[in-house]
Amino acid sequence: MKNIILAAILSITPCFASSPEVLKSYLVIQVALAADSMKGVPAAAAKIAKGTKVEKLKAAAEILAKDNDLEAARIHFKAVSKPMVEWAVTTKPKGIDRATCPMTEEGHWLQKKGPIRNPYYGSTMLECGLVQQ
Repeated sequence: MKNIILAAILSITPCFASSPEVLKSYLVIQVALAADSMKGVPAAAAKIAKGTKVEKLKAAAEILAKDNDLEAARIHFKAVSKPMVEWAVTTKPKGIDRATCPMTEEGHWLQKKGPIRNPYYGSTMLECGLVQQ
């Protein structure tokens, strides 16, 4: 039974089996977008695309890596966040919160534990969101 559960978890988490940098790169993007910045976003997204085996995450990260516009990046961050949040629900990484913004459809993200830092609205609504259990 343990082997079946482990296999199920690993089937959901290949993005992290292939690269420990995926979560780190994701958090670089989340912090930048919350700060109304594109600094490091394309490079971090490219690292995610290169470091994952999850096709949905890879495709979304490749699109985000090409963004130069903050609003477009925020839209594409949702597609990157979806598989990342799915992974976090299963693995519950230490020091990481799952957050959601009720003001935006599918506005879920991961962030380091601490005050809410909304990547979808940045300084306009920086603290808008809830930590999910």
